[in-house]
Amino acid sequence: MSFVMSKEWLERQLRASRRCAGPGLLALAAAVAVVPLLLTAPASADRFGGAPGGDRFQIEDPRNRVTVSVRTVPVGAFCVRAVEAVGYDPRLNQRLYHVRFNSGVMASLGVTAYENALSSARTERDAVQGLEYAQRDAAPFRRNPGDCI
Repeated sequence: MSFVMSKEWLERQLRASRRCAGPGLLALAAAVAVVPLLLTAPASADRFGGAPGGDRFQIEDPRNRVTVSVRTVPVGAFCVRAVEAVGYDPRLNQRLYHVRFNSGVMASLGVTAYENALSSARTERDAVQGLEYAQRDAAPFRRNPGDCI
């Protein structure tokens, strides 16, 4: 008789655990289905560079490799003036754009703002639009010519 009671007790326990497992398994299945979507969703912080279209690819993606060369003219000992930028795609072995501009006198760290803003440009039009972002980003590095020794 004790065997029958323990069998009944075991069956009750299994039925109870199945009722509890139903919602838990459903929640687990929903979480497993949603996680890949969350991992592949674009983030607003995914923008690289200031140029339009800068979020097309990840920066490490070989399709997004561009070399940007910013030509500078020294002003005094610690200041420069950026005068032109050339974008080059080493994968295609071709020049993408050549843009002339005048950044004004700035500390040499301001050149990095121009390099970053133009690194995503694929055409001359993209580069010209990226110059607006570069000028804004380089504003903290602007100097008066008299401040440059």
